Amino acid sequence: MKRKLVSYTFLSALIWGILFVPDIHSTNLTQEEQLIRVGIGAFNDGFYDIAEKQFSKFLKDYPNHLKYYDISYLLGKTLLLKGKYREAKSYRGDGEGEMHSKRSPCTNRGELFP
Repeated sequence: MKRKLVSYTFLSALIWGILFVPDIHSTNLTQEEQLIRVGIGAFNDGFYDIAEKQFSKFLKDYPNHLKYYDISYLLGKTLLLKGKYREAKSYRGDGEGEMHSKRSPCTNRGELFP
């Protein structure tokens, strides 16, 4: 009898945990946050083709985003690592190229990832 009680209690706790406890690992990321995280993850892992696609899509879809210039910098760095020097020149972020009249609102690279 005691064994059945322990078994039912364990089974009830297991079912309760599966059904009613929210998934603490899932997050609701916006589309732009997903592009940034996937791009940065790919960049850090050396998957520069994926990083380039993610960063390019972000820059195309969100031209007024606060992190636009930070992602532009990362795209330039990605292109350099891929050997695309002419394309990378446009994304240097040093006052020349496409970003001549624009400056990054984020002065500290650590602000990119709160």
